Amino acid sequence: MRGLSYVALTAYLERSGKSELKMTFDEVKRINGGYLPYSACKHRAWWANDPSHSQAVAWLNAGYKACDVSMEDQIVHFEKL
Repeated sequence: MRGLSYVALTAYLERSGKSELKMTFDEVKRINGGYLPYSACKHRAWWANDPSHSQAVAWLNAGYKACDVSMEDQIVHFEKL
C-alpha cells in the first residue's frame, strides 16, 4: 500500500493528551484502519523518527517520537517531544 496516509494515527495521538503512550502493534493497526505493513513487525527501522517516512510524519506531526520499540513483544512507546 504505497502512499498510505497515517492521518488516523496522528489524530489519535493528538487527542490522547498524554505525555507518553505504550501501544501494541495491533492497536496501531486498528487505529490505522486495520493496516500495518509487514515491515513494521519485522524491522525496527520502520519505527525510526525519520520525517522522510509517512508513518514517522504521523507521530512527529502529533508532537511525539517513537522510542523503546520491542519487536519481540510488538509494543511501541511514544513520548511527547
